[in-house]
Amino acid sequence: MASDKNSSIFLYFILAGVIVGLPVTILLSNRTVISLDSLFNIYGLLLLLSALQFRFVQRICKNYLITALYIFFGSSLILMSLFLALNFFIPSEGERTVDHKIETVDYAVGNIIITFKDSAFADDPGMRRFEQEEFEKPPKEMFVRFTTRKGLFGYPVLLDRKIF
Repeated sequence: MASDKNSSIFLYFILAGVIVGLPVTILLSNRTVISLDSLFNIYGLLLLLSALQFRFVQRICKNYLITALYIFFGSSLILMSLFLALNFFIPSEGERTVDHKIETVDYAVGNIIITFKDSAFADDPGMRRFEQEEFEKPPKEMFVRFTTRKGLFGYPVLLDRKIF
């Protein structure tokens, strides 16, 4: 009976990781200028840190499946969302505004993908994607103004972007 009670604590952590940690991670990773590779590398490092708890968790919860789910979807997702939240909400530098000249505009289903003259954000298509409602017929020269600030861990946080 005690084992069931201990397992339920870890199930709550799994639910918290999936219900709170995953949406926060997705939301804040869209507002943070970070490549997908770096995001997965950070998650992998946090996964390794969470795996260090394995022996401790295994003494409390005897079920290997719950322990594995706790490590993959519980503690590591909560730590990832905490990492991104701290980077997002605690600035390390002031705001920075940069204008990038639009070179090409590609139309996709409901979205527009922009390529910049200076190859800015070439590895981050999320920063180059705009919804069609945001984008009017382009004149000869158009720019996108990005306002960012560096977060606590040095990753830039997108505050605003405007097409002009």
